[in-house]
Amino acid sequence: MPRALILAADVVFTCQSCGDCCRGEWLIGVDDAAPARLKDVDWARHDPALGAGEKFTRLPLPLASGERMTFARAPSGACAFLSGQNRCGIHTHLGHAAKPQVCREFPYHFVETPDGIAAGLSFACSAVLHHRGAGLAEQASAVADVAVGSARIEKLPDPIVLYSGVDIDWPRYRALEDGLCTILGERTVPFPNALLAGSLLVALAVSLARLEQRPSRGAGGQTLLGGLAELARDRHRPLIEPALTVRPRARGSLAYLAPLVTWLARRPRVWGSCSRSTAITSRSAGPPVVCRTCWAATARSTSPRSRA
Repeated sequence: MPRALILAADVVFTCQSCGDCCRGEWLIGVDDAAPARLKDVDWARHDPALGAGEKFTRLPLPLASGERMTFARAPSGACAFLSGQNRCGIHTHLGHAAKPQVCREFPYHFVETPDGIAAGLSFACSAVLHHRGAGLAEQASAVADVAVGSARIEKLPDPIVLYSGVDIDWPRYRALEDGLCTILGERTVPFPNALLAGSLLVALAVSLARLEQRPSRGAGGQTLLGGLAELARDRHRPLIEPALTVRPRARGSLAYLAPLVTWLARRPRVWGSCSRSTAITSRSAGPPVVCRTCWAATARSTSPRSRA
């Protein structure tokens, strides 16, 4: 039976035909089936601009993911299938399903979790970065079709590293992530203060997890799940209210966000890996792959209300 697909709320994407993912210096590996399937197509008949030359080329060495082929490139560096209107020739003339899996899959990122297959998105896509398109929940069937053909679905690590020397299981991870998403999505809290409250939550979670791991901890002490549940019942006010008393400097140290940023850098690739998680603290860019936590923050930082 296919695993359930998990689509984070408020995550949106629709291709804007910018063509950025089809040009540049990215080395895109293509599975052997795609060139074999498309090699006999008369592309010049479909569109003279596509020409009749080779559209795929063999790599000198296989990629780490196993692909041995890539797309041929035009003199401009663009994919040989990219038209002057920034449209994919395969998609235009043969349909979306005829495209190589790597093209159908971008900008999606899939991770298998105990709750199902979590679908994330890459901030390398400008439509994702600028929050443009329809919600993934509205496109669940199409996203599921992409996931079915994916050979890149990652496995969730077990246990999950919360912090250096502190491991947690999936239920604790989800409870912590839910709390962070709630705090960062709270529109009544200014964005910098929401980040500070999120950092306080991570620091508290690390402390509670360490207490749980102590062999000498007596029965009846506070647990990580219990503490997170208590904060959720209080709508995280014990963290938000102290954070609201802080007036962030226009410029200065971001050391107070260290727990949140470090957690973002260390946490598993559930919704994607945010290897540039410090970008969450600025409003100029986002990390390359969206997780639920970074999405909540980025949706705030790119909305008109947060910039007011």
